[in-house]
Amino acid sequence: MFIDEIDKICKRGETSGPDVSREGVQRDLLPLVEGCTVSTKHGMVKTDHILFIASGAFQVAKPSDLIPELQGRLPIRVELQALTTSDFERILTEPNASVTVQYKALMATEGVNIEFTDSGIKRIAEAAWAG
Repeated sequence: MFIDEIDKICKRGETSGPDVSREGVQRDLLPLVEGCTVSTKHGMVKTDHILFIASGAFQVAKPSDLIPELQGRLPIRVELQALTTSDFERILTEPNASVTVQYKALMATEGVNIEFTDSGIKRIAEAAWAG
C-alpha cells in the first residue's frame, strides 16, 4: 500500500496545542499499518501482511513530526535524489520493456519501423528533465 504525501499529516512546527485533525488521521492509519481486518465492497481484507510504503516531501515537516507509534511502524527511511538527464536516458533505453521498445512494437503493428537515435533519446531525456 503506497501512502503519498504523508508529510501533509505531520504536525506543523511548535504549536501550543495538539494538531487534532492531523494527529487524528495518523491515529486512523495506525491500525491499518499495525495489521487489522478491513471490510471492503469485495469482502474482508487483512492488512497483516501488506507492505506499507509512505512518501512525502519533508522540506518543512520531518519524519519525526509523525506520532511516535506511526514512526515505529514505518522504521526505514530513504532519501531520494532528483533524477538527472542521464537517469532519464537509462530509463528510456535499459529496461527490456522500456517505453521506446513499447513504441517500436506498437508502430510495428501498423507496419512502421521506428528507430530512436542516441541524440533523439538525449533530447527526450532533456525534455523529461525540464519537465
